[in-house]
Amino acid sequence: GAPTPVTFRHVVEYADGWIPLYGRYSIVDHIAELSRLAVDAGRDPASLEVSVYMAPPRADVIEELREAGVARAVFGVASEEPGEVAARVAELGELAASFG
Repeated sequence: GAPTPVTFRHVVEYADGWIPLYGRYSIVDHIAELSRLAVDAGRDPASLEVSVYMAPPRADVIEELREAGVARAVFGVASEEPGEVAARVAELGELAASFG
């Protein structure tokens, strides 16, 4: 969801994490805000897992997200011929594996 005060209030009160869509706003900046709100509510920020949806498959972006505390990045794969999709998934798997 979008990083609005209402969304973050609901995440802190009811959820186990936040799943933002990459590219619409600075996720890294908003993770710090979400953590602060969790602390203010008496909740351990580590109990809120962040997963980024539609992250670009670039090592520099994934590293930045990881350093900010993102637990997982979800990549998109275009609908193409099966062999092309398999090759793309293999490429994404290699990228993911490079981050452990």
